[in-house]
Amino acid sequence: MFGIASLLLLIMFPPPFYGADLLVRLIFFSALVMRWATFSVELKNPLSFKKILALHIAYIFLHEFVRYSLDSEVSRQIFTSTITTLFSLIVGLLALKLYKHENLKGSLWISLVFLLYTLIFAFRVHSLITGTSTTNQLASSIVTDVIAISLVIFPVIDNLGYLAMALERAKREEQSAKQTIIRNQAFDLLSQQITHLDRKRALTYMAASIAHEINQPLTVIRSCVQLAQGISNSPPSTAANISDVLKILAKNADHAIHTVAQIRSYIKPSTQAYKEIDITTSVTDAITLINPQLTSNNIELSTSGINKSALVYGSQIEITQILVNILQNSCDAMPDMVSKNIYIELTSDTDFVKICIKDSGPGYSSEVIDNLRNDFFTTKPTGMGLGLSISQFIMNQHNGEIKFSNKPSGGAITQLIFPKIILS
Repeated sequence: MFGIASLLLLIMFPPPFYGADLLVRLIFFSALVMRWATFSVELKNPLSFKKILALHIAYIFLHEFVRYSLDSEVSRQIFTSTITTLFSLIVGLLALKLYKHENLKGSLWISLVFLLYTLIFAFRVHSLITGTSTTNQLASSIVTDVIAISLVIFPVIDNLGYLAMALERAKREEQSAKQTIIRNQAFDLLSQQITHLDRKRALTYMAASIAHEINQPLTVIRSCVQLAQGISNSPPSTAANISDVLKILAKNADHAIHTVAQIRSYIKPSTQAYKEIDITTSVTDAITLINPQLTSNNIELSTSGINKSALVYGSQIEITQILVNILQNSCDAMPDMVSKNIYIELTSDTDFVKICIKDSGPGYSSEVIDNLRNDFFTTKPTGMGLGLSISQFIMNQHNGEIKFSNKPSGGAITQLIFPKIILS
């Protein structure tokens, strides 16, 4: 900016002309102020426009004051060289501060350039004061030659430094983006592993009840086979009797197959993408999985609204996992209760689908409510404290919300709220 402006002034206004010296020096001063402003922005402490304007006005006033009050070319050059020394030092130190903050080598190059400017112009001030240097800046001398060379070479290094800063930052942003992607992938994998282990842990608790659930239809099937053999060996056998036995066989076989299929799908690690699902399927699947435990603990389950379709966007298995976890907690909370019942209500309004689970247990204590979303907090002697944290994570993935409260009459209330898919 300094070089181009100086050349334009020489072309448009052949020297000497009034104010040429002030204008050329003001251009160079503006370049230093802009460098100062640039690094102030980089360091998150930008110079205001008023401060930049005030610096220029102050420079013009002091320059003209020195010109008219001292009426000496030496004094004017000492003043301008002193200002250049001071502002070069400020810019150099700011660039060095940015290098320390971000470890940008380009910023270090710029710092070295302006610190060298500081030394060169400080030496010029000293030489002008001691009289070892002439005021004629075109006359050949060590000081003027060094200044001329530095004004040609240093701006090139300065701008290369800015280019290096931009390239360094771009490379770091790319590396940071790659690391973020890797971290997110690792987090997703870890989350999948934790939820998978949590489902296996829940099934471990229910293993005995599930074994009973499967064993019951298998026992009926075995009895039916023996009955069918007896009928076929006892003349006269009737087709009607055989048909009835086969229907019982088919019904119980289907029940056992369905139970096993649900267990397999529930325990299998879920890698499927989210899609449009009917949340009532998750509710019925959760009831099927928890039903053996309800039966063995004499817990009465009642439902409302689960026969109506309600579409949400998400994972069937993950929502089932949340419901199983909540129902498991309700079962565990009621071992000593006289009345044991769980009520599941599914409602759907304009924007949301809500699943409300109420039980007749002791309810959530204030300590439990305060810590429900905290990892590793549990009231169970053998609990891991991850169940509801995982449920919260899954609900966040579904853009949903989970709420915990108590009934006035006693018992816990857990609400799952999902955004509803609106059919056009």
